[in-house]
Amino acid sequence: MFFAAAALLPFLVHASTPGPAADGRAWDGRTRTLHEWGTFVSVQGSDGIALDGLRHHDRDLPPFVHDLAKRGGILALQLKMETPVVYFYAPGTWRLDLDVRFPHGLVTQWWPTAQRVNEPCARGAEVLAEHCARVANLKDGFVSWGRHDDLVILPPDAEVELAPVAADDPWGFARAVASNPLRVARAVEEEGKPTRYELEHERLLFYRGLGDFALPLAVRVRTEERRVDERAGAVRRLGLDLTLARDSAALRGLFVIDVEGDLACFARLGDLAASRAEDLELALRPKADATAELAQAVAAELEHAGLFADEARAMARTWEHAWFGDEGLRVLYVLPSSLVERELPLTVSHGVHQAAGANAWDEAPPESIVRVFVARTEVLTPSKERVLRDTVKQRADGDAKAAEAIAAWGRFAEPWLARVRALEPDPTVRAAAEALLREARARP
Repeated sequence: MFFAAAALLPFLVHASTPGPAADGRAWDGRTRTLHEWGTFVSVQGSDGIALDGLRHHDRDLPPFVHDLAKRGGILALQLKMETPVVYFYAPGTWRLDLDVRFPHGLVTQWWPTAQRVNEPCARGAEVLAEHCARVANLKDGFVSWGRHDDLVILPPDAEVELAPVAADDPWGFARAVASNPLRVARAVEEEGKPTRYELEHERLLFYRGLGDFALPLAVRVRTEERRVDERAGAVRRLGLDLTLARDSAALRGLFVIDVEGDLACFARLGDLAASRAEDLELALRPKADATAELAQAVAAELEHAGLFADEARAMARTWEHAWFGDEGLRVLYVLPSSLVERELPLTVSHGVHQAAGANAWDEAPPESIVRVFVARTEVLTPSKERVLRDTVKQRADGDAKAAEAIAAWGRFAEPWLARVRALEPDPTVRAAAEALLREARARP
């Protein structure tokens, strides 16, 4: 999930449970339920090869979110895990422990306060040096809430004060879901010892990270063309080779999205059970129209995958206001649950539930867990790669505008510069790409 920088003054949110979705799938009001949605983001060259370097984010999270990156020393590899958002549903009060492991990655941001994050490395004990080395290499990350009864899922009708966000911040979209509010107790330490506790309230658990494992789909751009049709107007032609990893389950709900200036187009490609070629001819339309329609189509796909209707709309609306309209070619698809459980296993334990008006606590594990993760692959086309190479060449020749253009590449600077370095035959330009890449990697 990308969250836009606040453009308006923040305000306190007095939160009661939003009403149920007007239509579509919704919580039944009885079943103890956990739902999660999230995204894995990667970059590929036009040949379908994954590119390393996704470390930065181009839109800020709210200031209350905890950020491991502020400690420095984090390098990025193939993937950026974005948005995992966990919602809880229960008819009464529900206490539980929740643990998420990231065997091939590192959790870098989270909210509310977690009991442990990539710990015990952060405590700096010498005996844990081997574990800390693995964490530094983006392995064996994890985040844990609960442990000491400090994660409490409050009743559905509980009213709480939430941390402030701006009125137009997409974080608010994630909150616009009829889930139970929750409470976390954060220990405030003095001289290394907890002296008191402060309560944090939210409608969700959030975490984000960096990882190093392969997604199951490679997208090779075989052909590309832009032409103007007398009847259809601007038309985008794309020839794509979609290669599914041999050990992968089928992929659901593929979308291809292409944005060019103020125009955009998209196509739903359906499910992918085996590798295949796609030849597409898509009419470019005003970007606002195309992305609004895309958000509706993606929300329907997410609901079909198991999310409640308001959760699916929240996820799609967040993307619509964040990156649906960003320049470039990208492919979206729902990841197989087997991959999610392997790369991001989630465990819920020690669950106890107290019904409204009751005194007793009963053992209460979740009765339903649904996790829907989407892969977002940013794909470089041959024409885009030529533009990148030309820009680096101009920068090597001292062109100030080229330097500004490279600075504007933002979070994609590292993978794009790595691609230029790999493609460029001119040793001078290749050396310039290498120097710029070192500069990008040195930035916090």
